[in-house]
Amino acid sequence: MTMKNGTDTMDLESLHQQAAALRQQGNLAEAEKLYQQIQQTLDLKSLAEQAVAFHQHGNLGEAERLYQQILQADARLFGPRFYLGLIRLQ
Repeated sequence: MTMKNGTDTMDLESLHQQAAALRQQGNLAEAEKLYQQIQQTLDLKSLAEQAVAFHQHGNLGEAERLYQQILQADARLFGPRFYLGLIRLQ
């Protein structure tokens, strides 16, 4: 399953395994960075799912606000940019 930022579930599992290994090795700073990356990915995925649901139910203002919030976190994401463009065309 690919998420909006291009990270798929397998990548998240791999990141989690890497973070756990780093933690076990005592490299807590690097493990923490990976855990933060995982959390940000999950947060953006959740926001994207909410935005799409609002969009599908015609609540374009709320969908637009969430798409913009996602793009503020990562402007490189294609999905939210695409859907934001669709809203602006409607």
